[in-house]
Amino acid sequence: MALFICCCGGNSEYIYRYPDAPDTDNLAYSLYDLYEDPSGQRGIVVCREVEPESNIGYISVLSLDETETVWGPQNRIVYPISEQDLGWLIFTPEYALSVNQIVDCLGDSSFPAFNWCHQKNPSGDGIKGGSWILPGVGDWFLIFESIDIDVLNKALEAYGGQKLGLYPARYWTASEDIKDAIVFDDGNPDYEPNWDFDPRARAVPITVDLKTGTNKVYWSKTLPYRVRAIKYIYYYKPYQKER
Repeated sequence: MALFICCCGGNSEYIYRYPDAPDTDNLAYSLYDLYEDPSGQRGIVVCREVEPESNIGYISVLSLDETETVWGPQNRIVYPISEQDLGWLIFTPEYALSVNQIVDCLGDSSFPAFNWCHQKNPSGDGIKGGSWILPGVGDWFLIFESIDIDVLNKALEAYGGQKLGLYPARYWTASEDIKDAIVFDDGNPDYEPNWDFDPRARAVPITVDLKTGTNKVYWSKTLPYRVRAIKYIYYYKPYQKER
């Protein structure tokens, strides 16, 4: 079971990724099915997996609707990490959940892309493993490893949703741009030669063909891009009995 830390007002609140009692009814969902949560928020099932080491299954649901807005304030770091030490982290769903939790603690009204996603959750619930959140780069990769974009767009349209915008449309992710590692040359600290941007002002947009782009002019947190929400629903997959 994965464990993450969200810091609010100087206190550390430990939030489990998985709910205490995963819902086994979710075994019935297949890719491209319509999902509706108890509060009436709807989306399309875009991924269905089981984690072998924990026997926890999950489906991920992409919201029927989308909006266009900015990521958040310029020069406001949310979850800075080192490319050298933890660059792989931004490609995990765990990272996106942690960023959403931190933004919720900081006050998501200052982060419009996150706020739009978080408004889909019941008020006062906080952000946890089964909440609607802004997906990270890793979430988008999992989605597009699982689905066909044309089939997904047909399903979105059939259920009254908005089709995903194709390239060059950009979607904001929860993944903050990572800070290049500091290196030491002749005992003097310096940044790697390709450090030519300020990570405080950058977050990672993505297109439906999984292009994050190399021109970081487009990575400014104050640019308006499209936004979708994602939700994970976890369940215990019953073990197969030996015959």
